[in-house]
Amino acid sequence: MKKNILKAFAGDMMYSIIALVALNGTIQLLVNPLLTKQMGAAAFGVILSIESVVSIMASSFGSGANYSRLVMSARKEEPKGDYNLFLAIIAAISLIVTLVMLIVFRALNPVMYVSSAVLMIASVLRYYGDVQYKLAINYKGFMKYYIVIAIGYAAGTLLYPVTHSWGIAIALGEVLATVYVCLTGNLYKRPLFEASEYRAGVMRSVWQLSLAYLISSMIMNADRILIMLFVGSAEVTIFYTATLVGKIVAMITSPLNGVLMGHLSKYEGGLTKKMMSAISGALFAVGLLVLAASVIAVSYTHLTLP
Repeated sequence: MKKNILKAFAGDMMYSIIALVALNGTIQLLVNPLLTKQMGAAAFGVILSIESVVSIMASSFGSGANYSRLVMSARKEEPKGDYNLFLAIIAAISLIVTLVMLIVFRALNPVMYVSSAVLMIASVLRYYGDVQYKLAINYKGFMKYYIVIAIGYAAGTLLYPVTHSWGIAIALGEVLATVYVCLTGNLYKRPLFEASEYRAGVMRSVWQLSLAYLISSMIMNADRILIMLFVGSAEVTIFYTATLVGKIVAMITSPLNGVLMGHLSKYEGGLTKKMMSAISGALFAVGLLVLAASVIAVSYTHLTLP
């Protein structure tokens, strides 16, 4: 039985690695180099700064809702529409954050506002959306979810010479993620906003987790924002290229925690020393693979970005 658990965990870890490498590989090897070439370092630096704020919102509140829901699942509590209400609140907050962000970056215009707001809201939903597959321990579905996002990013970027819209290039993948969840899952089906008997606990849990993620997300993304404000947008692109290894490792390894969380939320047995050793060994091997992939990606990026 325990061998089956470890085998399932290893298989799910592999699906997750394929998923996250597909997405981040597409972004680092295709999206960023092509958009930099098409837009120029200065213009793309503004987009990278906007993405930093988007990442803070998405990784804080999307991930907070994601992991909170896993905790609720472990307690066998059905939240109904509680998380959708939370996401609706965050969507409204995102509209305000987008306005303030663009005013501070001196980049406010109607097209930029709509593009940034859609990207921010869609990204929050994307970070939350993969919980659909974690709850069901369906990591093949998780892999397909991220491959759909990667395809959206690639398609939007390749269409940039026609659309001349960075918003379409970047947001298409995020929007497709929510469409895919709607077609294959039940996160956004009725009761859409119906309160459950656990709403107070849900809201307490999701806000606590989100605020905890907010602290780490601000630390991780503040560099590009500060450089944009006090140095310049072209320097943002240069700095981003120079610090890619740590960011890629963080982007890939952090979501892998969800694999472990997904299994633990459903597992009711005990963890032996042998099981912990096997899991630790697998995670160490994953770390080496991620590091190797990051070095390759960064080497390529240094050749294609300023």
